[in-house]
Parts: sequence; C-alpha cells; structure tokens
Amino acid sequence: MQKNLPLRGGRKRGLALLTVAVLVVLGGIALWVLSAKNILPESWWTAVGATFTVVGVILASVQVQPPAFLRSEGTGQASSPTSVSGRRKGALVVRAGKQLCGSTVELCGGFEVTSQRADFAANIVERTTGGVVEYVGVFPSLESGNYTARLDGNDLAARVTVSSGRTAEIDWRHVHGTTNH
Repeated sequence: MQKNLPLRGGRKRGLALLTVAVLVVLGGIALWVLSAKNILPESWWTAVGATFTVVGVILASVQVQPPAFLRSEGTGQASSPTSVSGRRKGALVVRAGKQLCGSTVELCGGFEVTSQRADFAANIVERTTGGVVEYVGVFPSLESGNYTARLDGNDLAARVTVSSGRTAEIDWRHVHGTTNH
C-alpha cells in the first residue's frame, strides 16, 4: 500500500528563523562598527555578548526539534517532511509491525533491481507518537522517482514512487511471513 501525503507549510517558520538570525548578525556587525569608531564604549560588549549567548541558545534549541514527519500527531499518518530540501526531493516512510523492529529496509533505485547492493538503508525502529507505539523506517530526503524497498534477509519487497514535495508510504504492518508485494 502506498500513500502520498502533501507537503505542508514549515517553510514560513524556517524563513522567519533565518530572518531573525540575519538581523541578529547584522545588529552585531553594526554594534562592532560603532564600537570600533569609538561611538559606543567598550562596556557595551558585555551586554552584547550576553545577548548573543541567549539568542544562540534559543536558535540551537529550536533546531534540535525532530523533523515534522517524525512528529505525527497520533493520526496514524506521517506529517509533512519539512526537512525535505527543495521541490525535487520527497520522503518515504515504511510502517511495519513489531516483528520487523530492528530489521533493515534496503532501498534501490528503479523497479527492476538487478544489483544486490542497496542505494539507501534505514532501520525499522520503535517510536511513540501521541501515546501510540509504532514501528517505522524513514528515508527523509529522496530524489523523485521509482524505488524498490526490500527487507534485508527476507523476501518481502515493495515498489514505490516518490514524488517531489510528498511523503510516500509503504505499509507492512499487517504482513505475516515472507511475501512479495
């Protein structure tokens, strides 16, 4: 089963943070120039240093939040991949049952896979979202195109198309044994 979920706004937040960062840097440069010209006394640098420290801590704490597609709101569906860069990239989420936790999902470009070597790999891990435990493997940034996903050491495989700006999904939650989709 494959789902393509639309990319939602996260770009405005990133643009706002970038604007704030640029303004802070420009303000720092302006204060440095004023101090170099002896317009501002050197005692100002203590306050400026403290301000930059606080702003740095705030910006760093905002950046360590997990990407939105890893923070789905308990709906059973992945949220939009805000970490997908540009319009040419997409994402893939592989949902699995508990029995596949710890397995490696190998991803190969194209539907006709002739090589045993995978282009990408992700482990299926347990995560809790909104109090619900789920098992997922995430490929957060993929070029648009056709891919074949297969479980390492298993006959389980699926074909999926990743579209730009979208999150494709493979659902292996109710798979029993080794089958080929």
